[in-house]
Amino acid sequence: MIRELAKYSFTVILLLMLQLLVFSKLNLGYMFKPFPYIWFIFLLPFSTNRYTMLVLGFLTGFALDFFSNTYGLHAAATTLLAFGRVIVDRRLNIETAQREGYERPGRGMLGLGSYLLYLTGMCFVHHTILFYYEAFRFSLLPQVLLTALLSTTGTVASVLLLEAIFVKRSIR
Repeated sequence: MIRELAKYSFTVILLLMLQLLVFSKLNLGYMFKPFPYIWFIFLLPFSTNRYTMLVLGFLTGFALDFFSNTYGLHAAATTLLAFGRVIVDRRLNIETAQREGYERPGRGMLGLGSYLLYLTGMCFVHHTILFYYEAFRFSLLPQVLLTALLSTTGTVASVLLLEAIFVKRSIR
């Protein structure tokens, strides 16, 4: 229990530091903003209580808001992402996945195509909420959707790169 808590604490701190020190400083255009810190929500095991997942989503977003002065934008979007993960996980037949030895949704459980669809869909919803709250005008909705789409591609690419580097093959 303590080992798992330390592992996830280290992971979220590392992802937040990467986001703040590397990805937030990249100048890739104003519409292309990768947010790989949300990978933390995808790393949480199926056994995570849904309320714990919501609290962890909020705290992760709040920590990024605190250090980047975004006034709750990331907290709201990341909490919604955690809520969406709870709902989607119910549809993924968690009991069967746990019997087969999977601890979280991933490439091994879903296959590469389905995993990309899962990851892309969840990231797109997160980014749409984040950028809409930032713009907060219906007149900017096309720009928000384009920014969300471009940023989703960057986030998915960075998450896949991080997975290739850090995730053991047995968990995939």
